[in-house]
Amino acid sequence: MSSQPVLAAELAVTDLQMQAYIDMRAHLFGHDPTSVKLLREADDASSPQDVILRFLHPGGASMVVSGPWTGGPGQYIFNLLVADLGDLKLIDQLVAFGEAKCRELKGAAVRAWPLSIHPAILQAYDRAGWKRTQEQSYSILNPQEFEAAQWEDRIHQVVKAGYALRPLADHMAENEASSFEKLYHLIMELDKDIPMPYEMPEPPFEDFLRFEQINIVDHPTWIIASKGEEWVGISMLSTSRVDRSLAHTGLTGVRREHRRIGLAAAMKAKAIEQARLAGIVRINTENEENNPMLDLNRQLGFQEAWREIGFERKLEA
Repeated sequence: MSSQPVLAAELAVTDLQMQAYIDMRAHLFGHDPTSVKLLREADDASSPQDVILRFLHPGGASMVVSGPWTGGPGQYIFNLLVADLGDLKLIDQLVAFGEAKCRELKGAAVRAWPLSIHPAILQAYDRAGWKRTQEQSYSILNPQEFEAAQWEDRIHQVVKAGYALRPLADHMAENEASSFEKLYHLIMELDKDIPMPYEMPEPPFEDFLRFEQINIVDHPTWIIASKGEEWVGISMLSTSRVDRSLAHTGLTGVRREHRRIGLAAAMKAKAIEQARLAGIVRINTENEENNPMLDLNRQLGFQEAWREIGFERKLEA
């Protein structure tokens, strides 16, 4: 068991502290910009059971978070940020701080996803005895270079088979309450197929609704595949509120009984084309190294930039 490191830490609570955290974050994660306003909105939309703690350290910052996406209560994600990647002592201290903080919170496990382009951070987790779990390919596509014509036949085939491919916003405009319910059940079902080193519990619908009602503005290019009144698939391509030229594509999935007819490819191609028309110049995505969706993304033109390396530390009593 690691002992508590001597490392000063203060919670980022005030706007000034939150901005200092964001500035440190931008050093390593400039591809995913945020703001104090957005962080506070996300915090307000979280469940009362979730844990979101941001810390400032001399020369660094860190975050401890727990929610359904981390595996549920007692399952934590730890993220560390440093201004100087050559400061190995600080990196080691931050890894130890994260483990100690999660033990203090009576956690069962803590996980981290450092980037392959930051070997000093990977080595620190290795030195601390964290176990490597899985790798995720982080890939990038410029939709302005996307050749939509190559995918028109695929889209035509699924439409001819009786499926509709429409933006989520269109469904919301017709019946918002029903759309949120359908969205919840579809995502909860498809989330179970995401390759993860841990299980994600289903959040209550009320928690899901509170979060999505705030973040729905980021989803103008989410595509829903439906057949009649049934929603059978989704492709989540969300734009950044800080920089509308950036986007991220997350879950793309199809209900089992509607698979193997090209729906996933058709939805993704349609979403990327909408992103191109909206002037987006960069789409990011992550895929587990053995996920078939990684091959589809490569066919669509995504190029790997780096990998996210999964680490886990069991916190025995």
